[in-house]
Amino acid sequence: MSAELRGVDKVAILFFMLNEDAAAQVMSLLEDSEVKSILRAMSSLGKIEQGAIKNVLFDFIKQMEENFAPIVGTISTAEKFLRKVLGDDKANDMIHELRSPTGVEIWEKINKMPVRTIAAFLEDESPQSAAIILSHVDSASCSKILSVFKPEASFEIIKRMLFMQQVDRDVMTNLEEVLNKEFVHGKSRSQGENVHIVAELFNNFDKSNETKFMKLLEAEDANIAAKVRKLMFTFQDLTTLDSSGVQRLIRDIDKSKMALALSSATEEIIELFMENMSRRAFKILEEEIQMLGQQRQRDVEEAQNYIVSIAKNMLRAGIIKRYEEDNIL
Repeated sequence: MSAELRGVDKVAILFFMLNEDAAAQVMSLLEDSEVKSILRAMSSLGKIEQGAIKNVLFDFIKQMEENFAPIVGTISTAEKFLRKVLGDDKANDMIHELRSPTGVEIWEKINKMPVRTIAAFLEDESPQSAAIILSHVDSASCSKILSVFKPEASFEIIKRMLFMQQVDRDVMTNLEEVLNKEFVHGKSRSQGENVHIVAELFNNFDKSNETKFMKLLEAEDANIAAKVRKLMFTFQDLTTLDSSGVQRLIRDIDKSKMALALSSATEEIIELFMENMSRRAFKILEEEIQMLGQQRQRDVEEAQNYIVSIAKNMLRAGIIKRYEEDNIL
């Protein structure tokens, strides 16, 4: 039956075998007249037997094999493909990233760096360069970075950001190369960055290991240990959240895990939850805690770590805040 099919009929059958998204993407590459011909064929095919469909597939694979040529992937071939698929305007930005040795990767890395590390680097940069760099940093981090500088210096950068024109491609590429060489790869981590890393490590220890290693660290360097402890966020540190933050946290956490976590909590933590819940809700919570009875310490710690994990994610996202957030390292 495949012999009776026209070429456009075979194409129509192949389109029927694609999912809708893939078919739409392929059709977007065709001329309007070609799309109309295929659609007419698709609407008039009628029922096609399985054997005929297989023959169309085999013919297609055979033709593909006969036309195979060595594939050479280069920036030029990628650029040509992008321009054909997206058009010149949309392709330009992607082509810049392809031709740049660092592309968007450098900005992704910078956005993951501690605020004070970025601020320390920018102290040696001109206001114009600092403005360009900060325009690629997320707004929350940018605000914190500017607050580190003297007001006059920060305002100068803000003015440059406000009146900044389109940055020349060559200037941008050179800046990315400098950042990649001297900042991301060329500079060792600051102690502040290392303290953040160690604090996160301690956050993931269970209680016994956290206590053990903290004692060792305090014996080695009490000052560094104090910095690590200050950056850590533990279950007891829920008391550093403002009232709106505690209330938001209570709304989001599993109530059964909250009861388990509070079953061996300090009076301060119990009071914190009581103050941020309705009297009726807290009464129900108290009854749930009493019904639990004696629980394994390991299960209690897991429930507490669950709440801490949610709180930390909210803190990172800026959904909730700590009273002493601005004073941390």
